Amino acid sequence: MSWAFATRLTSRFRKHGQSAGYLAVALAFTAAYASREPYDDAHFFKRVALNALDHGTLAWNVDEGPVYGSTSQTFQLLAVLVSAVTREHYMLATRGISLLLLLASCVILQRLGSAKDRAASVIFAFCSSALLFPILSGMETGLGILAVSGALWLLYAEHEREPHWLLTPLCVVLVYLTRPDAALLVLPLLVVERWGRTGRIPVRELTLVGALLGALLLLFRVYYGTPLPLPFYAKQVALSPYDHSFIELSKQSARQRFGLFVSCAAPLFLCGLFRRDRTNLALLGTSLVFVAYHLLGTIDVMGMHGRFFVPALPLLVLASARAASTRENAGSLRWGWIAAGCYLALLLLLRLLHGLPSGSAFQLDAVPAFLKVSVALGGVALLLSQGMLRLRASLAAALLLLTFVGSLSALRLGQLRFYADADFLELQESRYTVYRGLETLRSCFGDEIHVYHSEVGLPGLRFQAGKVSDLAGLVSPRWLFRTESFDQLCQTEQPEAIFLPHKNYRTLNQEVLGSHCLRGYRRMVQDSSSPLYVRRDLAPSFLDCAHARRDPFVHASR
Repeated sequence: MSWAFATRLTSRFRKHGQSAGYLAVALAFTAAYASREPYDDAHFFKRVALNALDHGTLAWNVDEGPVYGSTSQTFQLLAVLVSAVTREHYMLATRGISLLLLLASCVILQRLGSAKDRAASVIFAFCSSALLFPILSGMETGLGILAVSGALWLLYAEHEREPHWLLTPLCVVLVYLTRPDAALLVLPLLVVERWGRTGRIPVRELTLVGALLGALLLLFRVYYGTPLPLPFYAKQVALSPYDHSFIELSKQSARQRFGLFVSCAAPLFLCGLFRRDRTNLALLGTSLVFVAYHLLGTIDVMGMHGRFFVPALPLLVLASARAASTRENAGSLRWGWIAAGCYLALLLLLRLLHGLPSGSAFQLDAVPAFLKVSVALGGVALLLSQGMLRLRASLAAALLLLTFVGSLSALRLGQLRFYADADFLELQESRYTVYRGLETLRSCFGDEIHVYHSEVGLPGLRFQAGKVSDLAGLVSPRWLFRTESFDQLCQTEQPEAIFLPHKNYRTLNQEVLGSHCLRGYRRMVQDSSSPLYVRRDLAPSFLDCAHARRDPFVHASR
C-alpha cells in the first residue's frame, strides 16, 4: 500500500514538476529577452482594437470602415479586451497571456503523452526557439497552439465519457478563427479518427463544420468586404500581387526559417515513424502536408522563427510520444542510432546552406546559441532514447535545466525593466532604418496626418488618430486589389508624407519613383530602406522643425 502511494506521489510530482519547470524556463526566457520588440504585424491588432474601442469599428483607418486585416479573429477579440484594460502596457500584457497560453498547451500535451514517453517530446518542443519566441512576438501563435492542442485532446485523450459529438466540430471552427490555415491540421484528423472508430465517414460532423464555416465566410464578406483575410490574398503565391523579385527574396528568408523549424520538428517526426499505425500516420502525414503547403505555396512575410509552420508541432509531439510507448521496437536502439545520424546530417546540411538564422540575420530572427545547442543535443538524445522511458524522464529534466540555465546566463538584471508600449516603439524605431524621420514628422505635424508606408505596424500606432495607407495591402484593400495606379491614388489623396515602399518591393518602388505625384514631394531622408518624402508645401516647416530637433537623418534634396 505504501509503495503504491509513493508511486502515485512520484507520478504527480513529475507531472507538476515538469509544468513548473517549463513555467520557470518561460519566465526566465521572457525576462532575458525583454528588450526584444514584438513583430511589426503585432501592432496591427492593437490599432484595430483601439479603433474598435474608440469608434466602434474593427477598422485600420476609420474612414475606410472594417477591414479583414487580422488573420486571427479570436486574437483580435483578445486584443480588444486587453486594450480595454491597458493601453500603455498592451504588449507586456499580451506577452504574459501568450506565456500562459503556451503553458496550458504544454500541460495538455503533457497529459496526452506523459505516460507514453515521460513528456520528453513535449518538453523538447516547448524548450525550442520555435515555441519560446512566440511569447515575445505579440502574435496569435500561442493561442493557435492552444486551439490545436485542445482539438488533439478531444480526439485522442482517454476520456471517462466520450465528449459530445458537437464539441469537435466547434473546436475545428475555433481553430479556423484563430489560425485559418491550422484547420488543415485538425479537420483531416477528425475524419480519420472518427472513420477509424466507427467505420463510417463522419458526415454529421463534417456537415456542421461546413455549415458553420460557410456562415462565417458570409458574415465576413458582409462585414469586412472580403470572406478571407487580406494577408491570405497577399501571401499566396497563386494570388499575390507582389513582384517576382520580392517573392524570390521571401523564399530565401523562408528557407532560413524553415531550417529553424525543421531542426526542432525533424527529431519528433523521426521518432513518430517508429510507430506507423493509423493514428501516427495521420498525425505525421497531415503535418507534412501542412508544412509543404507553407513552404511551397506561401510568401514568407514576417514569418520569424518559423511561425508559419509551428502549428504542426503539437501533432508531431503526440506522434513522437505515442511511438515511445510501443512495445514492438525490439531493434529501436539500432534504428535510433540511424535516425540520430540522419538528424545530425540534416543539421550539418542546414548549416552549410545557411538554413539556420545567425546573429547577422534580421535581428528579430536571431536565435541565441544555447537554444541551438540544446535543440541539437535534445534531438539526438530523443532519438537515442527510443524505447527507454527512464532515460526519457531524465531527458525532459535535463532539457528544462539546460534551457533555464541558458536563459539565466542571457539575463542582465541591471537592464531588466517593464517596457511600456512607447518603449517598444522607440526600440523598434532605433533599430530599423525604415522609420527614420518618422518621429520628427509626428513631432512637427501631430498624429492626425495621412502617411503612406509599406511597413505600417509601428506607423499605425504612432499616427493612431490619423490615416496610414499600407502600400503592401495587408490592411488596405484599396492598395491590395488595386484598380488605380499609384499616381492616381496619390493625386487624389495627397498625403502629407510618403515613405517609399521597402527596398525589397522593387517594382512598386519603380512605379512610385516614376510617378507624377511624387514630384510634389521633397525627399527628406537619404539613408533608409524606405526614404521619407514630405509634401512640398510642408517641406520648409518640416526642415525648420527637424533642425530644431537636431534630427541627424533629415537632409532634404530637391
